[in-house]
Amino acid sequence: LGLALSNAYVTDPRMLGFVCARYKFVAKLLESNIGQGQAVEIGCGEAFGSPIVAASVRELLCTDVDKIQIGDNVERNVRPEHMKFAIHDFRTGPLDFKMDAAYAIDVIEHVEKPTEREWLLNIAESLREPGICIMGTPNATAAQYGSKWSQIGHINLKTHGELLQLMQEQFRTVFMFSMNDEVVGTGYAPMSHYVWAVGIGLR
Repeated sequence: LGLALSNAYVTDPRMLGFVCARYKFVAKLLESNIGQGQAVEIGCGEAFGSPIVAASVRELLCTDVDKIQIGDNVERNVRPEHMKFAIHDFRTGPLDFKMDAAYAIDVIEHVEKPTEREWLLNIAESLREPGICIMGTPNATAAQYGSKWSQIGHINLKTHGELLQLMQEQFRTVFMFSMNDEVVGTGYAPMSHYVWAVGIGLR
């Protein structure tokens, strides 16, 4: 574990279970759809859940804007050979090569709203057809129940409808899911703590 999740293991250990469940959801979708393909993670942070996805794809590139964090990941992680790390800021441009799928877990809520469209466009331009993009984020309707630090750090929360609308700008088909704790479903979106958008097909 990295520094932040080591602290979470002491102060809120159940959170690690929620994080693992989110990565498992992504892993199962990619396993079913790209199998032996290549995926990129946007905003990997400490890369705690990344090996869960790596087990379902041929190659996983974990990216982040934090150079120190990426360096720590390289030194700290015991990982499969096909899981790599790179510094990249999707707010400034796409990758120099194409991937089969991209995903971002707990990232978009930290992206400044004025840059979110360029950020998503650069993600889409990093994909080859058919292009799969999975976006998971805390639901704006649940913000009132978040911790003090969560409310400070989450500068761009989305509702179910707002995330759908944003993703539809770059992807022809978007499937929406709700999530509470470890359980993914299609229940009443405003009552879910977490929302998922799965975009398929580049516009």
